[in-house]
Amino acid sequence: MATEIGREIKMLSNLIIREFQASMAKLDLDRVTAMNIWILGYLYNNRGRIIYQKDIEKEFNVARSTVAGLVKLMEQKGFIGRYDVETDARLKSLKLTEKGEQVYTAAHMKTEEIEQRLHSGISGDELEAFIKTVEKMKKSLESKCEKGEIYD
Repeated sequence: MATEIGREIKMLSNLIIREFQASMAKLDLDRVTAMNIWILGYLYNNRGRIIYQKDIEKEFNVARSTVAGLVKLMEQKGFIGRYDVETDARLKSLKLTEKGEQVYTAAHMKTEEIEQRLHSGISGDELEAFIKTVEKMKKSLESKCEKGEIYD
């Protein structure tokens, strides 16, 4: 029987998300999604740069409409703010609010715990091979998406 890579990845993803959601509920942050934390982390780690919505689309390989909805909800929750850009009035930059930074800091600690559990029992060589393999898979799928072949 052939290995169903997509199925295995989806099952692992479901387990990670379930664990994350349980951790967030313990912090009384059960309305915070994993994607929210990833975006907050991206903004946190790029505080010295001007970040636009298109940067998030590219970083997480997510459609513009999806990011627009996420940004809108995160702004409503008070996690991020949209600010005018001096050089172009049509553009809005995204920045963490104080609340967003607090949520990210608390969630980041829990995320690190989950990462440690994911790494347990896996050697450095195994982890390196896994990451290289996943990168190859992503590249293969991304090239088909970019060429429009995925819709054929």
